[in-house]
Amino acid sequence: MSDPELSDEQSELNEIVTEYSNRSLSPMGTINEKQDESNCYENKITSVEKTLFGDKHTFIKTLCAAVTTLKSDQELELQGYGKVSKKRKPAWTDVDDEEIQLSDMRKTAKYTGSLNTLGMDKPYKEYLNNKFKHIISQPKWASLGDTNLKNGSDEEGEELLRSVGFLDKSPGGSLSPNHIKFSRLKDLNRATYGEGPINSIAFHPSSTAAIVAGEKGIASIYAIDGVKNDKLHNIHIPKFPIKSAKILPCGTKAVFGSTARYAYVYDLMTAKEHCYKLRRDRGHLIRFQISSCGRYLASAGLNGEIHMYEAKTMELIRTYKQEDEARDISFTADSQRLICNSKGCNVCVFSIRQQKLEHRFIDEGCVAGNVMDLAINQRLLATGTMEGIVNVYDFSKAMQSSTPRPEKSFHNLTTAISCVKFNNSVELLAFSSSKAHNAVKLVNFPRATVYANFPNNGKFGKIRTLEFSPKSGYLALGSYKEVPLLKLNHFQDY
Repeated sequence: MSDPELSDEQSELNEIVTEYSNRSLSPMGTINEKQDESNCYENKITSVEKTLFGDKHTFIKTLCAAVTTLKSDQELELQGYGKVSKKRKPAWTDVDDEEIQLSDMRKTAKYTGSLNTLGMDKPYKEYLNNKFKHIISQPKWASLGDTNLKNGSDEEGEELLRSVGFLDKSPGGSLSPNHIKFSRLKDLNRATYGEGPINSIAFHPSSTAAIVAGEKGIASIYAIDGVKNDKLHNIHIPKFPIKSAKILPCGTKAVFGSTARYAYVYDLMTAKEHCYKLRRDRGHLIRFQISSCGRYLASAGLNGEIHMYEAKTMELIRTYKQEDEARDISFTADSQRLICNSKGCNVCVFSIRQQKLEHRFIDEGCVAGNVMDLAINQRLLATGTMEGIVNVYDFSKAMQSSTPRPEKSFHNLTTAISCVKFNNSVELLAFSSSKAHNAVKLVNFPRATVYANFPNNGKFGKIRTLEFSPKSGYLALGSYKEVPLLKLNHFQDY
């Protein structure tokens, strides 16, 4: 305990003594006999108070003694004697523990060994304590040493946290590399199933809610509890098949894109929508991403163009250009770079600050790129191709070579990859294909092993899109009608 902490405790005890003395004792030190009639109830409980806590004089004397002891310990510590040794006091004392002797236990226990030990005139309690320490020894957690108080937990405590499931896991706890525990909950859109083929799922960054959007131009907002998943609100945009829906990092606005030459920005707080018309030469807002800072919105345009907009007003900021038509887009976490793959085999990295192409490299084994995702820590970049190949690159190494080798390639699916996504902690990578039933896989990192027990013969249909919740507690899979919702048991938060 530090010096300021000791001073605070001493001051607090002194205040308690003073206050209790002023309230309970007269100036002469005796109980005030001239109490008002309104204090009759207090007089009635005096005997109970005395029984429970002792006489008031004794109580104040005990507090004074505690203050004196605390002060003495502090003085010894300041004089250089270090911490004053402490000893735990028992919660209660049983008189029989002190009266029973070893010689008394010889008859009741029918001890058949040597009588030398039993013949000693000492308490049976002392004998049991010594025997326990000799056989088991005192555990570290029972010590009052400074090391345990500062560290908070020793090796035994860490082992306990690793083995006991209902306790909070330590931050260093890792996901099992071979077997993932998950459970299927009620479908996320079970309240309506009215969105049509699901094209986009967006979890709210702070509330336990999600937007599900589909081909019918309907975007529904659902509350997530895994049981009812009630519908909170419904947004219907006629003649506007929603291809992509994103929620801004602030959580107040949602952006919807379609094959129509319009962009809709919906205010989740006021339930008002704003329609922005796009120029014909800028293409559609089908595939777009919003930067983590919430300012930029980048969309894949025509003829290799990538358009950068102001996210809230859809005002064009600048346009980037690459050789092949852009397919998918990712921002770095610091919002300083824009990464685009293409219908060819090239991946381009643009510098937002310098407003130019910074680097370009070839995606190994790729003939036609389709989707991609950059981990939130900017260390891993995953690309998915039309040939069913998923490559995972070390992003820093990929920035140093035009032909980098992937850290790992996955050939588990044989049809075009339609979605690839890292979770927030970068412990999981999910990828899927909409061309086959139940074509979805989960990969563990850093071991880069595919979980054999996922999807475990689950009837998920053809997965068109997928999304992790902000803290990876849920995984939503969007098919042609349903949105199966999975609970990942390793992650406790939403």
